[in-house]
Amino acid sequence: MMKRRLFLRSLLTACLALAMPWRWSARAGLTRGDKVVKAGVQAVSRVLRVHDPAACRWGFGPGDYTTGIDSAAVRRMLAAGLVALTGAADVGSAWRALIPWRQGERIVIKPNLGNIHVGYGEVIMTSPHLLTALVASLLEAGFPAESITVFDLTAPENDVMRQWFGPFGVRTVFMKRSSNLFDKLSARVFPGPAAADSGAPVRMRNPVRDKDGAEVECFMPEILTEADHLINVPVLKGHQYLLQSSALKNHFGTVRFSNRNVYPVVLHGEYLESHIVDLNDNPHIRDKTRLCVVDALLGAACFTRGDNDRRPSPWTSPGLDRVPGSLFFSRDPVALESVVGDLVAAEQRANGFEPFPHRYLHEAAQRGLGVHEHRDGKGGYTRIDFAEVMI
Repeated sequence: MMKRRLFLRSLLTACLALAMPWRWSARAGLTRGDKVVKAGVQAVSRVLRVHDPAACRWGFGPGDYTTGIDSAAVRRMLAAGLVALTGAADVGSAWRALIPWRQGERIVIKPNLGNIHVGYGEVIMTSPHLLTALVASLLEAGFPAESITVFDLTAPENDVMRQWFGPFGVRTVFMKRSSNLFDKLSARVFPGPAAADSGAPVRMRNPVRDKDGAEVECFMPEILTEADHLINVPVLKGHQYLLQSSALKNHFGTVRFSNRNVYPVVLHGEYLESHIVDLNDNPHIRDKTRLCVVDALLGAACFTRGDNDRRPSPWTSPGLDRVPGSLFFSRDPVALESVVGDLVAAEQRANGFEPFPHRYLHEAAQRGLGVHEHRDGKGGYTRIDFAEVMI
């Protein structure tokens, strides 16, 4: 009986896919709000910027920059972005257009929190204001708390996170703290949903090696292989070896490694860009991504370049305000990185730095993971539908 139900469900899904040509798809997380994309046709992906000058008022002084973020403004920006991106009548309808959720399915949210143990006074990361706004919005739209998980497997669990997410009743999966020998051993074993799924390897065309030259295997974690829908929430920043660290590289904090390392240092080096593409071509990322939201409330385009450290810095080039006060939305992570990358590159040049490579975006587009192009001389795009909403 179970096999028959699975067969009927698969048959129905196939028929619906044929009946609705706009669902090109899952490969880039695109749905009917975007124009039809077929092989050999110029693709069009929607990228949206929502800006509110009241969202963040911070003077770039010492201390925790998140104290300058207005939670109410972030909630308004999120709501406006969801509605504008999908063309839905309200936020609930927008979420249902983005996430075709069914009873029992799981939604996971992947922020960039790998330096949470260092703190927001030292490093730019996805803000708690945006993450809690996302969770609250999903709950208000009718998704049950038990279906929602926030995870970053490079982020040590801590009391601050419990304060953020505790009131919502959603699950969180972070790196276990190593306060004693048992915790240290547990952290290396990756118990429960943080464990590597041996049936979900990440196929890399170039070898992944540790510092001693030994080859390392990569796997998806159970938290993602058991999930049905993925929301990617990176932050606006440059990178030490790439143009930027955004939606695609954010999944370095998702991978599990056969050498039991927690941090993804083995993915850097000679094959950094190919590793990014191969990782994001994994079906558990490629086919499950429903939405990407870049936290651009503040930015660090010149991250670690010159005299810049890892904290937010004032924006000086056209396109964003001194305090960016923005969120960027898209279902297509490649198109999203193309738009944000143009802004990052312009800001780096304005500060006297030559931008690092972004070959991975060209290759990701060739793989069918999304649309990549640069702004034309008038600041526009032809294959990316870029729009801005000012609050």
